Amino acid sequence: MATDDLQRANLRAERLGREVRTRLAELQVSGRTLSEAGYIPRGNLQRLTSGTSVPRDLTGLDRGLGWEPGSAEMAGAGGRPKPALVPRGQSRTAPGQVEIDWPRPDGDWRTAIEEAWERHATLPSETEPSVLIGGNPGTVEQDVRAWLAPRVQGLPVWLAERIQTVLTEASQQGERRPDPLVLADRIIPLNHSREILALLIDWSRAHP
Repeated sequence: MATDDLQRANLRAERLGREVRTRLAELQVSGRTLSEAGYIPRGNLQRLTSGTSVPRDLTGLDRGLGWEPGSAEMAGAGGRPKPALVPRGQSRTAPGQVEIDWPRPDGDWRTAIEEAWERHATLPSETEPSVLIGGNPGTVEQDVRAWLAPRVQGLPVWLAERIQTVLTEASQQGERRPDPLVLADRIIPLNHSREILALLIDWSRAHP
């Protein structure tokens, strides 16, 4: 791995590891309890919380910590995870958040978190917001990052960052229905052209 890629990977691990440690403390759940519930292997969690490495698949981590899908990836990229579930007694900071019935006498974290997700699933659905066009620059970047997070898992970090930069610039410049091929040319996809083109077509369709 090149030096720059290694530094980015280390920074990603440090960022996400810090957010995971904070979240575990907030939930009053140990890493061992989270692992035993089946959301992430214990070794992977230990390497993550120590800032050593990031697991390839972060979907289980999002679910086990009660984060919106894509939050772990977003945290690794420097954003903030979005809690869908909140600890009992904690103020709700966003619409649609559901309280977790924890602690439980039986110490069963999986049951507590899955019951909360079931309640969350019964909430009235909201239309998925499209990526902002021509809005506040900071908000545009955050929205693009949140939209991309679950869609760039598995791509190299440098490539995910390049896609984010290009789409943020396109949004800030007010480009509506941008040509996916033009965007792909800006990104210089190399060996990932097929994945990027499919992603850009989805992004283009997300605009009114």
